[in-house]
Amino acid sequence: MRTTSILLVLLLTAPILAGCLGGSTNDIDEACDEQEYWFEISEDSPYPGLDCETGLSKTLAMTIFVHRDNEGIDWLINETSIDTGIELINSIYNPYGIHFVLDEIIWIDEAFPD
Repeated sequence: MRTTSILLVLLLTAPILAGCLGGSTNDIDEACDEQEYWFEISEDSPYPGLDCETGLSKTLAMTIFVHRDNEGIDWLINETSIDTGIELINSIYNPYGIHFVLDEIIWIDEAFPD
């Protein structure tokens, strides 16, 4: 159940993050100011902030929707698994200046639709 829960969080957030790791690496250890960090986008660096070794970060709040299982008894994922999934996502994206936080969990008291 724990593995399924983590995979569910990743599955729900993957479309939002698709393509973000395709950027190039930068060998220059350069701090970025706010304008450079978030507004200068080029063909070599299509995502804002990805070429900065140090500097500002962008915080993105996530809303997670949680349904009950097909029997309508248990939740598909619990808060601990959601926190673990967010930690995993942050371990990947924090070095690129993107920080995810949990905004809210919306508990939908019905089975996940087929």
